[in-house]
Amino acid sequence: MKVSIVTITYNNLRGFQQTAQSVVSQSEQSFEWIVIDGGSTDGTSDYIKSLSRHPDYWVSEPDGGIYDALNKGISHATGQYVCCMNAGDIFYDSDVLSEVLKHDLWGDIVYGNWTLLEKGKRINVQAPTEMPLYYFFFEHNLCHQAMFVKTTLMQNSPFDTSYKICADWKKWQDFMLQHRVFQYVDVRICVHDNRDGISSDVNSKQFVLELERMLSEMPKGLKLISALEKSEKDMLRKKNTKHLRQVRILAVISILLLFCLILSICI
Repeated sequence: MKVSIVTITYNNLRGFQQTAQSVVSQSEQSFEWIVIDGGSTDGTSDYIKSLSRHPDYWVSEPDGGIYDALNKGISHATGQYVCCMNAGDIFYDSDVLSEVLKHDLWGDIVYGNWTLLEKGKRINVQAPTEMPLYYFFFEHNLCHQAMFVKTTLMQNSPFDTSYKICADWKKWQDFMLQHRVFQYVDVRICVHDNRDGISSDVNSKQFVLELERMLSEMPKGLKLISALEKSEKDMLRKKNTKHLRQVRILAVISILLLFCLILSICI
């Protein structure tokens, strides 16, 4: 199976170098690499030309921003699945593609775990093993660098470029409503550098505005359905927590009674 890797960059030579080395060092080489450069003037083009493993397709020209560049790259993809690994982000190790492809991939969207670099912290994120309806509407987003999406699906339904920060999040919501299949694989796929990312604190106002827009565009009735589903899970979690607490209390009491019994026998 061939996977397409799309890397977008713009005047981020250092970040692109890290990503490039991560891509070309993969032990599994049955992939194509597509690079979309927004017209960098920092030496990115010269660096690409110097690579021992050149991109299968690359262009350096102005574009309409991150999601426009991703759409452009995806339009050139020919693999069964596409993974978007932006400049500055890297595969977790050199065996990621090999480990992912060991699985029987049948989902429309295949996703795994990731590591997040944020404000000096390195956070290992465990993705949900199942994808409930409410997740994308009331919980979180998935790191798109830790996802492999069927190429034809993305080509027929590209990112909405009117979103500048949350277009990927909105796309996963759309796929969920279309009953697309999300398949989890227990692989740590990437290290996502969000220290200067578009959804960092610098862009928090725009981020909130887009979240509000997504909420306003939610289909009627979905809010209630998703809220009930989330409420049911929260109640189950609280019930399990209460039960666990009771078990621990009983265990402590049992140990104390056993200790008293042994003590009385010894006396």
